[in-house]
Amino acid sequence: MITGKDASVAGFAVHCRNITKTYGKGSAKVHALRGVDLDIRKGEMMIIAGPSGCGKTTFVSIISTLLEPDSGTCRVFGRDVFHFSKEQKILYRRQTIGFVFQAFNLLPALTAQENAALPLLIKGVERKKAMRLAAETLRDVGLSVRHNALPSQMSGGEKQRVAVARALIHNPRLVVCDEPTSNLDHVTGQKIMELLQGLARTHGTTLLVVTHDNRIYNYADRIAHMDDGRIMDIEIIKSRDFS
Repeated sequence: MITGKDASVAGFAVHCRNITKTYGKGSAKVHALRGVDLDIRKGEMMIIAGPSGCGKTTFVSIISTLLEPDSGTCRVFGRDVFHFSKEQKILYRRQTIGFVFQAFNLLPALTAQENAALPLLIKGVERKKAMRLAAETLRDVGLSVRHNALPSQMSGGEKQRVAVARALIHNPRLVVCDEPTSNLDHVTGQKIMELLQGLARTHGTTLLVVTHDNRIYNYADRIAHMDDGRIMDIEIIKSRDFS
């Protein structure tokens, strides 16, 4: 087994061992995670697949420091995320992670450009610069002519492209996607996955995608199949050199 320190040297973006998480107490206790081990290589697209309630979202929420585990260890780009203070977790998420959500999570009163600029504005980037970078990022995701549109004026695919732009605008090292295609039709979902895959490979970003949509499995480098709080097997889809 590779230690946390050695995992960073070996090129792992994520190195987790024996992650456990329970909810509730007594007869209402639910074992969401039952000792999960997983390594994700830098620049890899890893899909975590499995039925609803199997623990996938809990697991990625722990990697993202949105949830506390009951036990286990996890290093992300060589850093022990479980021992961060509250302030360190906030900074870690702002600097290291981009999020793409199933429900898009766009602010309805803001334009596409303003929604995409939000991570930079939160970091204190000057508004003019943030808006310029947002326009450039929207162009990269194919929305250069829609930057003034409100979410109510956009299709599901356009909203998800804005969400992708927002996730990538601060150049995160890890992008976490929670069911990014489940609110999209098949063709639009395929286009979103092609977009994520292309942008990630261009920038060397690591992608962690949670899904039960088997139509997008072929975009992964590997798939970790989960059930009942455990990773049951890891399937290799593409053989790539990550050195």
